[in-house]
Amino acid sequence: MRAEYSVTEVSWATHQQQLMALRFAVFVGEQGIAAEDERDPKDPECRHFVALHDDATVIGCGRLTPEGQIGRMAVQAALRQTGIGSAILQHILQCARHSGSNAVFLHAQADAAEFYARHGFISNGETFIEAGIPHIGMHCHLA
Repeated sequence: MRAEYSVTEVSWATHQQQLMALRFAVFVGEQGIAAEDERDPKDPECRHFVALHDDATVIGCGRLTPEGQIGRMAVQAALRQTGIGSAILQHILQCARHSGSNAVFLHAQADAAEFYARHGFISNGETFIEAGIPHIGMHCHLA
């Protein structure tokens, strides 16, 4: 399946329902993460980024916390491996850079570490369990 889409920053207030619907489908529905682990009181203070299908449907998302942590990266199952995740991540990195950040970090699911490494992230530390899934800490300098 191919989708025409654009990547943009959105407000939590206006896109909360669409963001949570996608995140619940991916993290709770597909990966079995507990719903209470997906709900995060930090969401209102984060910067949210989406891939919007040409019909304005959210087909991918990610967020950046005030501390510089990238997270909640998700793409609809049928649209994975099409470049949407890369486009979202590149947009987040560009926005962080333009905001004056020198570096960002994330907790990558272990099976996604290679994806982040292709975008300049370097692993730091050992694998750990977060929300029942193996993760690894990674960082990226934004020089």
